[in-house]
Amino acid sequence: MLSIVSARFVKSAVHAKDFPIVDLPEFAFFGRSNAGKSSLINLLLNRKQLVKTGSTPGMTNTINFFSVNETRLHDAFFVVDLPGYGFAKVKKHDINAFNAMLSEYCTQRTNLKCVFLLMDIRRPPSNVELDIVNFFIELKKRFCIVATKCDKLPKAEQHKQVKALTDFFSLSHDQLIMTSTLKKIGREHILRIIQQELI
Repeated sequence: MLSIVSARFVKSAVHAKDFPIVDLPEFAFFGRSNAGKSSLINLLLNRKQLVKTGSTPGMTNTINFFSVNETRLHDAFFVVDLPGYGFAKVKKHDINAFNAMLSEYCTQRTNLKCVFLLMDIRRPPSNVELDIVNFFIELKKRFCIVATKCDKLPKAEQHKQVKALTDFFSLSHDQLIMTSTLKKIGREHILRIIQQELI
């Protein structure tokens, strides 16, 4: 299993010209506002407050880069925290700027190895998520759907939601990851995927 020995914030950016100049694999985390993205990244990197968390949706409005295992030649990589989408109070011109920022990152970042698309397991998928998945497919970028907050549902309801997600996106079960930051579920699954891309 991939070990996390170090993790630090590097910088925030909005435009490609400000992205860090690195030749390391990157793994991006993306999702609807309040899907639990910051908490999951903190769990993944075994840090409590590396990524700011809060009860207010839409806290992340820049692309945030984190260097992981930078002293370990074969295990070094970047985690990228992408802004959440779907925050109702965002103005239309901000949404357009947001879409341009995400498109620029995904199309120009050649070292992007996988995008983890987070969805609250209690929320039904929509055409917004379907468009996002199709965008990744067109770019030929690997992606995984991450069903967050699975501790909020009983087992039977979890299985029903998993089937709904895999059917909606036409995914195999290995493309969907169940997570719970409260019960620390899903961390090893995500680390295995990252490790596969580092080999």
